[in-house]
Amino acid sequence: SIGKDEDFIRQLGMQALSKRAPAEIFSDILLSLREQTNVSQCVLLELDRTRHSGSIISAYPPLTEKDLHFAQDGLYYSPARQVVEEEREFFENIVDSEQDPKFKNFLPNLYFQSCLGIPIRIPDQTTRHALFLLDEEPLGFSEREEEGSKRFHYARTTSYFLTVSIEQIELLDYMRRYEEKYSLGQLAALMIHEMNNKMGAFKTGVKDFKDNYAKI
Repeated sequence: SIGKDEDFIRQLGMQALSKRAPAEIFSDILLSLREQTNVSQCVLLELDRTRHSGSIISAYPPLTEKDLHFAQDGLYYSPARQVVEEEREFFENIVDSEQDPKFKNFLPNLYFQSCLGIPIRIPDQTTRHALFLLDEEPLGFSEREEEGSKRFHYARTTSYFLTVSIEQIELLDYMRRYEEKYSLGQLAALMIHEMNNKMGAFKTGVKDFKDNYAKI
């Protein structure tokens, strides 16, 4: 319903713009998405193209340390890479992860029969993040079905708010690092100034000593 959609968007907006720790923000956004779509799992991941590696930023339901380790191992060589590097959506129904080689390294410790991947595009930046929804139903993401179509809609909507939250977090981190550098710069300038004053006084003392010594 329209009211339900408006509540969902309002909730995402409040979460994305909150000043809490990033882990809490992402967890709450994924929780809202899961409640709205009733999928088995929601995952926010990040790929490092230089190191050819992937990491899970957040997941709901949360993953154990053991599950997290297995889920991240080889993640770069999976459909996640296609979504991030090609910057396009990926979805597949009736997934047989044991027989289909492209799912060999894709969250092998989680059971699902359908999945949907959405790239998280941040303006003027190389895409690094993607949102994935997994479901145990074999036709969980069929746009021909009303439920599947709604899931696409909610996932895309959530991806916009994840973009906002990631941008805000990176901006705040940049400002914090800039402030630290500025503070260090001020401290260095103060120390140099004090050292120059000390050196000036020292040079004057040496000169006075030499003059007095010469007179003696």
